[in-house]
Amino acid sequence: MATLTTSDVTLPTQIVDGIVEKTKTGSTIAALSNQEPMRFGPATIVTFDDDVAAQLTYRLKRAGHVASKGRFVAAQLDAYLAADRWLASARRANAAMARLLAGLAELGHHPQPAARANIAFLPVPDDVAARWPWNKRSAPTSLEENIDGMPEDDDLNYPILALELLERHGPGFTTDDVAQLWLDHLPAGRVFTAERAAYRNILDARPVPETATHLNPFREWIGALIRTDLYGWTHPGDVRTAARLAWTDARLSHTRNGVYGAMWAAALGAAAMTAGSVEEVLDAAQTVLPPRSRIAAAVGLGREAAAEGDVRSGLDRLHAAYGDLHWVHVLNNAAVISYALARGGGEFGPSVSIAVTAGWDTDSAAATVGGVVGALAGVDGIGGQWTRPLDGRIATSLPGGERRIDELAARTAALAAARPAPGPTNDTRTA
Repeated sequence: MATLTTSDVTLPTQIVDGIVEKTKTGSTIAALSNQEPMRFGPATIVTFDDDVAAQLTYRLKRAGHVASKGRFVAAQLDAYLAADRWLASARRANAAMARLLAGLAELGHHPQPAARANIAFLPVPDDVAARWPWNKRSAPTSLEENIDGMPEDDDLNYPILALELLERHGPGFTTDDVAQLWLDHLPAGRVFTAERAAYRNILDARPVPETATHLNPFREWIGALIRTDLYGWTHPGDVRTAARLAWTDARLSHTRNGVYGAMWAAALGAAAMTAGSVEEVLDAAQTVLPPRSRIAAAVGLGREAAAEGDVRSGLDRLHAAYGDLHWVHVLNNAAVISYALARGGGEFGPSVSIAVTAGWDTDSAAATVGGVVGALAGVDGIGGQWTRPLDGRIATSLPGGERRIDELAARTAALAAARPAPGPTNDTRTA
């Protein structure tokens, strides 16, 4: 594909026949008879690929580049060019910008960087930034330049709770045990969507599984998926037991694909502890999903999209399939997790970056991806640029406050070491 950005380009007659049906321009479709040269206007896109041509039709329409708009814009451009009106407008704009910059300089304000066109970016005064902070809650702890320890996040409360749950009750815990632990340790103000609805239903003394279904439109969102990694970490290779524990936990607040997502996340964690590659992890974890479920299809689409094209086209494909869903639904995010794992190829930085680039539930998806790749790569494989800013500390709104990562890891490893050995049909190496 070629993009022509000159003001006027003429192509020889002999190649016109091959491209006339696959040519779009920024304002019109330019196609003359094949007895004459073809002339193109600004920003013409020429492609010889049928798949790209099909996408262009959609993309150009979505951007408003349709024939009707082309004629409307062409009339404006014609008037703009007549009698050098564009030049008069440019001179007036340049003069206005010069006047604006001079006035700002008198007040002691200077663009950063210096204005090179008719646009200026000025620093926000400290008193204004303090009065109207752009990100009041997390800006002091969550920007690249000021991260010092892992900031508090509701997503991190749940694996810590799961650790407490297994230490108290072992793998035989019930869904009611999960509910009681929430009441004992989980601040009501730090639960959201499905978990908030379930928390309210627990307080209303509704039984399981009504806690997940009563006035809970969020029950197939991502909340349960982010809670269950630890059930996999404590059962290395045993994807079925990990999935069973995740099911027991997730049914407190979720149903159907919301529960299946939790089972899948736990299975990913279990498989990552013993598998040799991302593909082995994905293969093993897929075995816990109902084959005809929507989440199985989403996971499959993510892996399929990762096998072809570049990251941009792959993520576009996921958005085309699931862009109508809420950004914290389980299906779109499961597709992203699957895609990022398969596309990242076991490299920590690229894998988590792809998950964030997708733009849905970025912290949750990237955390699941990072947990899998981190288990495969080990601490050294993750790299100090990711671990050093955290300083081995996690802030939490659970009782007891800040935790040490190495202490949490040691408790998790102790549970893994104490579990019975998995049967041969549960081990990822034979699944």
